[in-house]
Amino acid sequence: LEAFFAIVLVSRLEMFQIWDAIIYPQYSSTLSGNSYLFLLSVLIWIVTVALISYCPAHTAFTCFSIGASFAICLVSFILTFDRQTEFRMELLTYTYQGDWEKAKQRSLEDNQTDKFSIFIRDYAFARKGTLPENLLLYPQFVDNGIILGFSEEDDYMTLFMNLDASLELGNIAWAIDLSLVGLSKISWHTSSRILRRCAEISIVTGDYDVAMKYLKMLSHSCIHRKWALTMMDNVINNAIPKKLVELKALTPTTNTYFNNVYNIDAMLAVANGNPYNKGAIDCILCSMLILYDLEDFVNAYDHFYYNKFDRLVKVADVYQEALVYTANDSAQFEEIVRKYKIDKDIADRYLQFIQATDSGNSELLPQNFESTYWGYVSAYKLN
Repeated sequence: LEAFFAIVLVSRLEMFQIWDAIIYPQYSSTLSGNSYLFLLSVLIWIVTVALISYCPAHTAFTCFSIGASFAICLVSFILTFDRQTEFRMELLTYTYQGDWEKAKQRSLEDNQTDKFSIFIRDYAFARKGTLPENLLLYPQFVDNGIILGFSEEDDYMTLFMNLDASLELGNIAWAIDLSLVGLSKISWHTSSRILRRCAEISIVTGDYDVAMKYLKMLSHSCIHRKWALTMMDNVINNAIPKKLVELKALTPTTNTYFNNVYNIDAMLAVANGNPYNKGAIDCILCSMLILYDLEDFVNAYDHFYYNKFDRLVKVADVYQEALVYTANDSAQFEEIVRKYKIDKDIADRYLQFIQATDSGNSELLPQNFESTYWGYVSAYKLN
């Protein structure tokens, strides 16, 4: 039993820096029930072997020691198991491996609407350019918008999630900052998980000499040795994986500056640096919609979408619904419909919403106009 847990959890010791969480109590929230179980199992295994070695002839005592060891392990697992932490670790394992589709699927199966589930799901949709279409189909956090945010007081899992998401959306400057913050928090500054991200960032930015240094460090890692050696060959032969080439296309073409707070302003800097990064732009616009910041939404839409993306792709219904919602009178409504080429079905339904609003049944608006932005705003105001 103890050997099984040792094999299964050895990757967590390296990937999630469990040893460092023990050394530094402020990061104790990173520890999960299985992690405690593993450490306790090792201790019990040492004590059991010592007792059996001391009394090899006592078969009954040997059986008792093994049974007691199993019982203590089982009880410790029951007492320390934390479903939320285990679930978050599972999601972060998928995002770390680049399997965002699997992470999205697991997040959709979460009935408790965990914070990580919501943000990972949104980032997964943003990567595919389908965030606006799915924005109002699932629960959202109205206090944060689409961006989770990170501060130096947050735990490892929040850092890892922001690091994975920022890299996927081309936010290289913030990914570098998060990597440095993460390494500064970890004893010996040798987190293999963060070192791998540093290597990928260096390859994306074209700093191959720096990337080779990180890859040589990772070549001594039991978890990343094979990957590091393969990437070293790719860098030498200039055969950069397609995934990293796609990430390079999302990075800003101009230098960007960030403070230590990850917010909409930071994402705006990314979008301004690369106006073709639709994932970052959708995160900005959808965050403004969730936060009911319509004035900034219209300005950002005119800057990034109007006469740009709206000529290339169909504008999502939630964007059109938000635009018509800003009309103050019928004349402005007609001007918005003409300027932004609002679909006729959306315009007609908005007029129905106005009639329902004038009738005074505001409590029924969220129900009658479910999955529309007007229904969301009505529920937002009621709550």
